[in-house]
Amino acid sequence: MKRIETIASLISSDNGDLLDIGSDHGYLPLLLLKGGFSSKLYASENKLGPFNNLTNSLKGTDITCLFGDGLEVYQENIKQVVIAGMGGRLISKILDGGKIHLASIERLILEPQTDEDEMRRCLNDLKWKQIYGVYIKEKGHIYPIEIYVKGEEKLSEDEIEFGKYQLNNKDLLLKEKLNKKIEILSKLSGEIKKQEELKLLSIMEKYYEN
Repeated sequence: MKRIETIASLISSDNGDLLDIGSDHGYLPLLLLKGGFSSKLYASENKLGPFNNLTNSLKGTDITCLFGDGLEVYQENIKQVVIAGMGGRLISKILDGGKIHLASIERLILEPQTDEDEMRRCLNDLKWKQIYGVYIKEKGHIYPIEIYVKGEEKLSEDEIEFGKYQLNNKDLLLKEKLNKKIEILSKLSGEIKKQEELKLLSIMEKYYEN
């Protein structure tokens, strides 16, 4: 649950009503409610079985359950959206497909489990900028959790791949992730693998050894 607890710690009711897309059993909104979140909470699922599980989990609470795909379930006054536990490609699809609703949303809290670079590139194209990012480790896997607000920023390829905020703030779990990638690549042969290893070593030198 460290992943969900970390996400919850980054959310404030001061930033307005919140929608948790793909909420599973509603662990995040329940945790927020327990922590005193005072704005309106919404939780969604897009398949009937998971939606029934969600409604059962949140029965008797003030959390509103919504059935539908991505931002199609958007309700007036929602200012914050969480999308966690999905691949970056799917998160990108949700955001790109819900552009009409993004205009009314002020903050995105995102946790991709794969293809994080695709998610960051999509957000950059949609003119959202990262204001915070941290890597967390759960069950041996290292995931980024990132917060975005509206705005434009120029990103390097390294920042798109690993996160601008995390790189510039020398995130220690990102360092562990980079070292693990370098270790794996060092055992492989081939010119492409060697080039990738040299690129990662250059990132380590630039951000962690100065």
